Amino acid sequence: MVRRLMSGIFVFGIAIGLLASPALAFQCPVLIQQANAKLKKVQDLVAEAQRLHNAGQHAESVKKANAALGLLKEVKLDESKPPAGKGSY
Repeated sequence: MVRRLMSGIFVFGIAIGLLASPALAFQCPVLIQQANAKLKKVQDLVAEAQRLHNAGQHAESVKKANAALGLLKEVKLDESKPPAGKGSY
């Protein structure tokens, strides 16, 4: 009886594992899209900071560069959670 119960639990665990893998696979495109959007924003801010620096507007350049760095600091590497409102568990 116990052996049959343990076998059932094992099979159930394997089935859940197999079902979860495809759900996680759908996260990749969403995460890549989010990363590319954030990179684009950072690149735009850095380019603007460089333009302002070259024009002698250093205070504004510093603000744009700090904004770019702030976006980079927002990035959290947490592989245990899907992006907010996306994916499924």
